[in-house]
Amino acid sequence: MARWLIEGLAGGGYLLADTEYDANPLYDAAQAEGFQLVAKKRKGKGLGHQRHSPSRLRSIELLGTAFGAALYRQRTAIETSFGTLVTFGGGLASLPAWVRRFHRVRHWVQAKLLIAGTRSLAKNPQLLVA
Repeated sequence: MARWLIEGLAGGGYLLADTEYDANPLYDAAQAEGFQLVAKKRKGKGLGHQRHSPSRLRSIELLGTAFGAALYRQRTAIETSFGTLVTFGGGLASLPAWVRRFHRVRHWVQAKLLIAGTRSLAKNPQLLVA
């Protein structure tokens, strides 16, 4: 699924991922689409004697820099946002039985994101930019 999602991306930039996505084919797929996948190495896994994606080696090098460490810390904010989306009362809980086709799922998620955004702005009016 990750490879399919990467292939649908446009533009370029950094993709932040956890250790589960530390795989050479995913680094190659991201690089082919103009992205640098940044994921920590799996614990206990050395580089071994196999071919490694140049993009994977770049990720390992990048995480050793101050910029790479700061970039990777952004995952916490992203994970917190997604966690909030699924845990508050009107959030992205499991879909009701009638939301099963793609167009209905899309509308359901869009509505839930609007509710979450409105809720966030109501709690933090300073986020409104004039």
